[in-house]
Amino acid sequence: MTSNGEGNVTIIHQDSPDKYSIVQTLTTKPGLKTMVHRGTTHRIYLSGADYLADGKTPAPGTFGVYVYEPQTRQ
Repeated sequence: MTSNGEGNVTIIHQDSPDKYSIVQTLTTKPGLKTMVHRGTTHRIYLSGADYLADGKTPAPGTFGVYVYEPQTRQ
């Protein structure tokens, strides 16, 4: 998985030692970059904040952790 801060995370599966395939491009909140993946639940945790109009300064009091998890198939 890789997050880029632009508002998406690319989820990649290792098919074999030398082959990878893109499983999904997940839309997230823009600005989220730091990520942790929990292998047992397949949840991903991204942290970030809202930004002021300059696009570089975090808005006070807006830091949060956002949790994304696989959808259950029915």
